[in-house]
Amino acid sequence: MSELGKKEKVSLTELEKEWTAQVERFIETGLKPTHLDSHHHIHTIVELQSVVRKLSKKFGLPVRRNGRISIEGVEPTADISIFDFYSEGVKEDYFAMLSNQLEDGITAEIMCHPAYLDKTLLNLSSYTFKRLTELEILTSTILPDPLVLL
Repeated sequence: MSELGKKEKVSLTELEKEWTAQVERFIETGLKPTHLDSHHHIHTIVELQSVVRKLSKKFGLPVRRNGRISIEGVEPTADISIFDFYSEGVKEDYFAMLSNQLEDGITAEIMCHPAYLDKTLLNLSSYTFKRLTELEILTSTILPDPLVLL
């Protein structure tokens, strides 16, 4: 069985049109994208990777990894993506301790969900107040050398 499951059928043509439209709309705002990714790492599903390869090439953008998993034929944004700065993993000393998790020379992206709270977020998400803690840590932490936030 595929990663998408038996019942799920995705038109790669429609997917490519939709993801292209999203990237183009972002560019129309005057901002320059730095990479491609997707919510819950949907872009790393094997059946969808051909579309990701096309868009990476078309827009000249690297693609976020799913942990250590990368998409063959595209430049990754980092050597690894780390997902433990979330919920109980959100700790004041997280970034000071990060070098203990990484080998020398490894670049890492850290998944995070900082936010200010409003009614919409409070009504739509179960992950709310911890976002404020993330925001505080991310805006006040002094990173040890050679860690740098991108």
